[in-house]
Amino acid sequence: MGVFKKFQYIILYFIGFALIGGTSLLQSGLGWKGLLDLSFYIDILLTNLAIIFCVLATLFKIIGEFKSKNKEYVSSLDNISVFARNKYKPTIFARYTKYINLQRKKIQFEYNVNRKIYELEKKAGEEIVFMWINNEKPKEINKKNSIINRINQKIKNKKFENFKKKREFLEKQLKKDWVDKNLEKTYVKYDKVTADIVIGGYYNKKNNQFENDFIVKNKGWKIAKDRLPMMLFGTGVVCFISSIAFTIVFDWDAIMPILSKLLILIWQAILTIKYADDFCNSIILKDIRFRNGIVNEYDSWVLQELKRTQKTGDLQIEVDK
Repeated sequence: MGVFKKFQYIILYFIGFALIGGTSLLQSGLGWKGLLDLSFYIDILLTNLAIIFCVLATLFKIIGEFKSKNKEYVSSLDNISVFARNKYKPTIFARYTKYINLQRKKIQFEYNVNRKIYELEKKAGEEIVFMWINNEKPKEINKKNSIINRINQKIKNKKFENFKKKREFLEKQLKKDWVDKNLEKTYVKYDKVTADIVIGGYYNKKNNQFENDFIVKNKGWKIAKDRLPMMLFGTGVVCFISSIAFTIVFDWDAIMPILSKLLILIWQAILTIKYADDFCNSIILKDIRFRNGIVNEYDSWVLQELKRTQKTGDLQIEVDK
C-alpha cells in the first residue's frame, strides 16, 4: 500500500479521535447540559462523525490491503490487465457480449417464467393444481344441487379455466421454438455484461442499455456528480460548527465520557474489521472471479468462433496467439 493511501487513513483516524475527545470537552455556555442544550446535539453529531471516520478508515484500509496482498485477487487482476492491453478489441468484444448477454437473458427469462408458474400454482391452490396435473375436467353443474353449491362449483370451474389458460401460456413460453423466435424482442430485465464491468469493475447503468461499448461520456459532469455530495456534506458540517460559538474547556468530569466513547469507537472498529473480512471474501473476491471468468470465457469463445469461421468461410476474427 502506498504512503499516500496510508496517510489518508491516519488522517481519518486522527480526525475521529480528535472529535471524540473534543466533543466531551465542549461547553456551549447555555448552562445545564440536557435535551434543551445545543451542546448536547453537537456532541451527538460530532461523536457519530468520529465513528463514521474511523469505521471508513478501517474498512478502506482492510479492503485496500486485501486487494494488494490476496494472491487470487492479484492474479485475476493481472489476467484482466493483460486482456485489456492485448486482447480487447471493441467490435469483437461487442459480438461476444451480444452472444453472452442473449444467453444470460434466456436464463433470466426462464427463471421469471418458472417463478410465475410457482406463484400461479400457489394462488390457485392444491385442488386446482391436482386437477391440472391429472388432466381432470371441471365438473358439470348439476341443477339439482342447491344454489350455493352451484355457485361454488361455477366459481371453481372458472378458477380452473383461468389457471389452465395462464398455465398453458407460460408453458408455451418455455418451449425452445417459442424462445428462439421471440426472446430477442421480448423485454427481460437483466444485467448485461459490458466492457465497463470486465475491465473496470464498474457497473454503468446507462452503458448497460447499449450493445456497443463506448468511452465514458461527460467526464466533467461525472466527476462533479460523484464528488459533489461529499463536498456539500463537508461544507455543511464546517458551516454548522463554525456558526456556533463554543469553547473547549478541560474538565476532569469529561474523562469518563471520553473513555466510554473510545470504548464504543474500539468496539465499532472490531465489528468493522470482521465485516471488512467478510466483505472482501464474499463481495470483492466474487466480483473479481466473475470478471476474470468473463475474460477466460471470452478467450474460449474467440477460439470457437475462429474454428467456426474457418469451416464456413465467413469473415475471420483476429486472435492473438
